[in-house]
Amino acid sequence: MTDPDSWVLAVDLGGTRLRMAVVTPSGEFLYQEQHPTPKTRPDILAQMWALLDRAKDWATAQGKGLRGIGISTGGRVDFERGEVVDATALLPDWRRVPLRDLTVRHLGLPTWVDNDGNCAALGELWFGAGRDCRHFLSVVVGTGIGGGVVLDRQVLRGVAGIAGELGHISVDYQGPVCTCGNWGCVELFASGSGLANLAQTLWEAGVLQFTHKTITSATDITAREVGEAARLGNPVAQDLIQRAGRILGTALTSLLHTLNPERVIVGGTVLDLGEDYWQPLVSTVRSRAMAPVPLVRSPLREAGLLGAAALVWQNGVSAGIQPPQ
Repeated sequence: MTDPDSWVLAVDLGGTRLRMAVVTPSGEFLYQEQHPTPKTRPDILAQMWALLDRAKDWATAQGKGLRGIGISTGGRVDFERGEVVDATALLPDWRRVPLRDLTVRHLGLPTWVDNDGNCAALGELWFGAGRDCRHFLSVVVGTGIGGGVVLDRQVLRGVAGIAGELGHISVDYQGPVCTCGNWGCVELFASGSGLANLAQTLWEAGVLQFTHKTITSATDITAREVGEAARLGNPVAQDLIQRAGRILGTALTSLLHTLNPERVIVGGTVLDLGEDYWQPLVSTVRSRAMAPVPLVRSPLREAGLLGAAALVWQNGVSAGIQPPQ
């Protein structure tokens, strides 16, 4: 194990799962837990405190201390204040939460909080496919679509903390209203929840049928079910996934023309849908972009947690925390 004086606590709060780990500077998880994300703010905080308390007790039992806490969270974050400003419907009761101050009060450890897309980008910068890059985009396609922009090896956060909200780029100005308030966001068409919603509509219209599983209600349909149907040769499911890849590729092309990065790193559970998603994504960018930019799959399964840990090492100098060498 690496120097225990550099161990940190990391939390990743998403719309589906709440994860926690004790992380070393080499990216090793020494202790970790995960639970479904609760629905209300009090329950989220109670579950988070319970996870952190158990991790701190575990470290104490090893005779070791912890250097700080990094929290990756869905929603828009005021990084300087450590406050969750607001969130989409994926975290409906997660607004105006002074998360840094609450965590410091509860655990007594220096704490940093950032948006989950930014943390995933930071994870790529420290441990993933961005280690050798100065400028890159990180995209995480899961329940929603998160993103992060790294310029000159620094995460771009913007004045209001909304830089890198890649999932909320509009690809249809007359499209459906997104949970963020915009219309026709790419998240509505290319994320896991977007795919599920589109598939549910097609099932209710009798256009999409499932043979591998009995569906009695539209709510039974998830992106995973759509992916399984596509793997079994269902042409409607295949078309739905391929269309999602093309739509994300269209949105990414606009970002390439705006930022001109060295690389685009794509991760997240939706990539488990396979080549039906990946190949249309890559071919769309290749055919539309003014200059070639490599798209690579993230090598990390826990980029958000690793990025949350890196928050401590990257920002903790003022608190006496030296970054690992």
